Amino acid sequence: KLKVPYHSDILNSLDNESKYTTRYQKALNLGVYGADLAYLSNYEDNQSKLSYFKTVSGFIDDLNINGQIDQDVLDRFAANKDIPDSLHSINAQLFKAGDRYLKENQEEETATLILAGGWIESLHIAVVAAKDNPTFMIKVGEQKSAIESVVALVQKIEGPQNKELSDQLNELKEIFDTLEYTYEYVKPITDSNDKVTYINSKSSVEMDEESFKQIEAKVQEIRNNIIQ
Repeated sequence: KLKVPYHSDILNSLDNESKYTTRYQKALNLGVYGADLAYLSNYEDNQSKLSYFKTVSGFIDDLNINGQIDQDVLDRFAANKDIPDSLHSINAQLFKAGDRYLKENQEEETATLILAGGWIESLHIAVVAAKDNPTFMIKVGEQKSAIESVVALVQKIEGPQNKELSDQLNELKEIFDTLEYTYEYVKPITDSNDKVTYINSKSSVEMDEESFKQIEAKVQEIRNNIIQ
Protein backbone atom coordinates (compact mmCIF):
# COMPACT_ATOMS: atom_id res chain seq x y z
CA LYS A 1 0.00 0.00 0.00
CA LEU A 2 2.88 2.37 0.72
CA LYS A 3 4.58 1.61 -2.61
CA VAL A 4 7.86 0.56 -0.99
CA PRO A 5 10.43 -0.19 -3.72
CA TYR A 6 11.40 -3.80 -4.39
CA HIS A 7 14.86 -4.84 -3.18
CA SER A 8 15.78 -8.40 -4.16
CA ASP A 9 19.09 -8.14 -2.30
CA ILE A 10 17.39 -8.05 1.13
CA LEU A 11 16.17 -11.65 0.74
CA ASN A 12 18.06 -14.69 1.98
CA SER A 13 19.85 -15.97 -1.12
CA LEU A 14 18.76 -19.32 -2.48
CA ASP A 15 22.47 -20.09 -2.77
CA ASN A 16 22.44 -20.54 1.02
CA GLU A 17 19.93 -23.38 0.85
CA SER A 18 22.56 -26.12 0.76
CA LYS A 19 24.15 -24.80 3.99
CA TYR A 20 21.18 -25.87 6.09
CA THR A 21 21.68 -29.52 6.92
CA THR A 22 20.24 -29.97 10.43
CA ARG A 23 16.55 -30.00 11.34
CA TYR A 24 17.19 -26.94 13.53
CA GLN A 25 18.67 -24.94 10.62
CA LYS A 26 16.02 -26.09 8.16
CA ALA A 27 13.16 -25.12 10.47
CA LEU A 28 14.53 -21.63 11.12
CA ASN A 29 15.21 -21.01 7.46
CA LEU A 30 11.88 -22.39 6.34
CA GLY A 31 10.49 -19.47 8.34
CA VAL A 32 12.97 -17.10 6.70
CA TYR A 33 12.23 -18.25 3.15
CA GLY A 34 8.50 -18.21 3.90
CA ALA A 35 8.72 -14.54 4.92
CA ASP A 36 10.74 -13.82 1.78
CA LEU A 37 8.06 -15.52 -0.29
CA ALA A 38 5.39 -13.35 1.34
CA TYR A 39 7.49 -10.27 0.51
CA LEU A 40 7.89 -11.39 -3.10
CA SER A 41 4.14 -11.83 -3.39
CA ASN A 42 3.81 -8.04 -3.44
CA TYR A 43 5.96 -7.61 -6.53
CA GLU A 44 6.21 -8.79 -10.14
CA ASP A 45 9.35 -10.92 -9.95
CA ASN A 46 7.53 -14.10 -10.95
CA GLN A 47 10.63 -16.21 -11.49
CA SER A 48 11.82 -15.53 -7.94
CA LYS A 49 8.34 -16.27 -6.57
CA LEU A 50 8.40 -19.71 -8.15
CA SER A 51 12.01 -20.36 -7.10
CA TYR A 52 11.37 -19.41 -3.47
CA PHE A 53 8.15 -21.41 -3.43
CA LYS A 54 10.08 -24.43 -4.68
CA THR A 55 12.63 -23.97 -1.88
CA VAL A 56 9.91 -23.59 0.76
CA SER A 57 8.24 -26.76 -0.54
CA GLY A 58 11.57 -28.58 -0.44
CA PHE A 59 12.19 -27.64 3.20
CA ILE A 60 8.66 -28.71 4.11
CA ASP A 61 9.41 -32.05 2.49
CA ASP A 62 12.76 -32.33 4.32
CA LEU A 63 11.03 -31.70 7.65
CA ASN A 64 8.46 -34.41 6.89
CA ILE A 65 5.48 -32.08 7.13
CA ASN A 66 4.57 -32.32 3.45
CA GLY A 67 1.57 -34.53 4.19
CA GLN A 68 -0.42 -31.34 4.63
CA ILE A 69 0.44 -30.04 1.15
CA ASP A 70 -1.22 -31.47 -1.91
CA GLN A 71 -0.64 -30.82 -5.60
CA ASP A 72 -3.62 -28.46 -5.63
CA VAL A 73 -1.72 -25.95 -3.46
CA LEU A 74 1.28 -26.06 -5.79
CA ASP A 75 -0.90 -25.65 -8.88
CA ARG A 76 -2.81 -22.74 -7.34
CA PHE A 77 0.41 -20.94 -6.47
CA ALA A 78 1.69 -21.19 -10.04
CA ALA A 79 -1.68 -20.13 -11.45
CA ASN A 80 -1.97 -17.10 -9.14
CA LYS A 81 1.60 -15.81 -9.24
CA ASP A 82 0.39 -12.44 -10.62
CA ILE A 83 -2.24 -11.85 -7.89
CA PRO A 84 -0.70 -10.67 -4.58
CA ASP A 85 -3.78 -11.22 -2.41
CA SER A 86 -4.16 -14.79 -3.68
CA LEU A 87 -0.50 -15.55 -3.07
CA HIS A 88 -0.68 -14.21 0.48
CA SER A 89 -3.70 -16.44 1.11
CA ILE A 90 -2.05 -19.54 -0.36
CA ASN A 91 1.18 -18.89 1.54
CA ALA A 92 -0.76 -18.49 4.79
CA GLN A 93 -2.67 -21.72 4.16
CA LEU A 94 0.59 -23.53 3.51
CA PHE A 95 2.13 -22.47 6.82
CA LYS A 96 -1.07 -22.92 8.83
CA ALA A 97 -1.34 -26.50 7.59
CA GLY A 98 2.28 -27.18 8.50
CA ASP A 99 1.92 -25.57 11.93
CA ARG A 100 -1.21 -27.59 12.67
CA TYR A 101 0.50 -30.83 11.61
CA LEU A 102 3.55 -30.13 13.79
CA LYS A 103 1.50 -29.34 16.88
CA GLU A 104 -0.78 -32.34 16.40
CA ASN A 105 2.34 -34.52 16.27
CA GLN A 106 3.97 -32.83 19.28
CA GLU A 107 6.63 -31.11 17.17
CA GLU A 108 6.27 -27.77 18.97
CA GLU A 109 10.01 -27.13 18.79
CA THR A 110 10.04 -27.23 14.98
CA ALA A 111 6.92 -25.06 14.84
CA THR A 112 8.56 -22.51 17.16
CA LEU A 113 11.72 -22.34 15.06
CA ILE A 114 9.72 -21.76 11.87
CA LEU A 115 7.81 -18.98 13.60
CA ALA A 116 11.00 -17.38 14.99
CA GLY A 117 12.80 -17.49 11.64
CA GLY A 118 9.82 -15.97 9.86
CA TRP A 119 9.38 -13.27 12.49
CA ILE A 120 13.02 -12.17 12.37
CA GLU A 121 13.04 -12.10 8.56
CA SER A 122 9.81 -10.06 8.53
CA LEU A 123 11.33 -7.64 11.03
CA HIS A 124 14.47 -7.42 8.87
CA ILE A 125 12.32 -6.58 5.81
CA ALA A 126 10.39 -3.95 7.79
CA VAL A 127 13.62 -2.35 9.05
CA VAL A 128 14.89 -2.01 5.47
CA ALA A 129 11.51 -0.65 4.34
CA ALA A 130 11.65 1.99 7.07
CA LYS A 131 14.62 3.56 5.31
CA ASP A 132 12.37 4.30 2.31
CA ASN A 133 9.24 5.07 4.31
CA PRO A 134 9.36 6.17 7.98
CA THR A 135 5.87 4.73 8.52
CA PHE A 136 7.57 1.36 8.85
CA MET A 137 9.60 2.63 11.78
CA ILE A 138 6.38 2.61 13.81
CA LYS A 139 5.53 -0.87 12.47
CA VAL A 140 8.89 -2.08 13.72
CA GLY A 141 8.23 -0.54 17.13
CA GLU A 142 4.85 -2.24 17.35
CA GLN A 143 6.63 -5.59 17.48
CA LYS A 144 7.21 -4.82 21.16
CA SER A 145 3.88 -6.59 21.69
CA ALA A 146 5.10 -9.74 19.93
CA ILE A 147 8.66 -10.22 21.08
CA GLU A 148 7.78 -11.40 24.58
CA SER A 149 5.89 -14.34 23.10
CA VAL A 150 8.69 -15.15 20.65
CA VAL A 151 11.33 -15.08 23.40
CA ALA A 152 9.21 -17.23 25.73
CA LEU A 153 8.71 -19.88 23.05
CA VAL A 154 12.34 -20.01 21.91
CA GLN A 155 13.64 -20.25 25.49
CA LYS A 156 11.71 -23.51 25.91
CA ILE A 157 13.97 -25.20 23.35
CA GLU A 158 16.75 -27.08 25.08
CA GLY A 159 20.25 -27.69 23.79
CA PRO A 160 23.45 -25.70 23.21
CA GLN A 161 22.66 -24.96 19.55
CA ASN A 162 19.74 -22.78 20.64
CA LYS A 163 21.52 -20.78 23.37
CA GLU A 164 22.94 -18.09 21.07
CA LEU A 165 19.59 -17.45 19.37
CA SER A 166 17.77 -17.38 22.70
CA ASP A 167 20.30 -14.94 24.21
CA GLN A 168 20.20 -12.66 21.17
CA LEU A 169 16.41 -12.54 21.12
CA ASN A 170 16.41 -11.65 24.81
CA GLU A 171 18.86 -8.82 24.09
CA LEU A 172 16.51 -7.58 21.36
CA LYS A 173 13.62 -7.73 23.82
CA GLU A 174 15.59 -5.54 26.25
CA ILE A 175 15.83 -2.87 23.55
CA PHE A 176 12.10 -3.08 22.85
CA ASP A 177 11.41 -2.85 26.60
CA THR A 178 12.70 0.75 26.55
CA LEU A 179 10.00 1.87 24.08
CA GLU A 180 6.83 3.60 25.26
CA TYR A 181 3.90 1.51 24.03
CA THR A 182 0.11 1.82 24.34
CA TYR A 183 -2.55 -0.68 23.29
CA GLU A 184 -6.33 -0.40 22.99
CA TYR A 185 -8.31 -3.60 22.53
CA VAL A 186 -11.16 -3.53 20.01
CA LYS A 187 -13.13 -6.69 19.38
CA PRO A 188 -12.14 -8.34 16.05
CA ILE A 189 -14.71 -8.87 13.31
CA THR A 190 -14.92 -12.22 11.50
CA ASP A 191 -16.32 -12.53 7.98
CA SER A 192 -17.60 -16.11 7.99
CA ASN A 193 -18.18 -16.13 4.23
CA ASP A 194 -14.59 -15.22 3.34
CA LYS A 195 -13.17 -16.90 6.47
CA VAL A 196 -11.22 -13.75 7.32
CA THR A 197 -10.83 -12.10 10.74
CA TYR A 198 -10.15 -8.37 10.86
CA ILE A 199 -8.06 -7.19 13.80
CA ASN A 200 -9.34 -3.79 14.95
CA SER A 201 -7.28 -3.23 18.10
CA LYS A 202 -5.13 -0.12 18.08
CA SER A 203 -1.56 0.25 19.24
CA SER A 204 1.02 3.01 19.18
CA VAL A 205 4.67 3.22 20.06
CA GLU A 206 7.23 5.98 20.46
CA MET A 207 10.36 5.17 18.47
CA ASP A 208 13.36 7.51 18.36
CA GLU A 209 16.20 7.21 15.87
CA GLU A 210 18.70 5.81 18.39
CA SER A 211 16.34 3.02 19.46
CA PHE A 212 15.65 2.20 15.83
CA LYS A 213 19.37 1.93 15.10
CA GLN A 214 19.84 -0.41 18.06
CA ILE A 215 16.96 -2.61 16.90
CA GLU A 216 18.30 -2.59 13.34
CA ALA A 217 21.76 -3.72 14.47
CA LYS A 218 20.45 -6.48 16.74
CA VAL A 219 18.01 -7.79 14.11
CA GLN A 220 20.86 -7.97 11.61
CA GLU A 221 23.01 -9.84 14.11
CA ILE A 222 20.25 -12.37 14.83
CA ARG A 223 19.43 -12.81 11.13
CA ASN A 224 23.08 -13.41 10.30
CA ASN A 225 23.18 -16.08 13.00
CA ILE A 226 20.18 -17.80 11.42
CA ILE A 227 21.12 -17.65 7.73
CA GLN A 228 24.91 -17.99 7.89
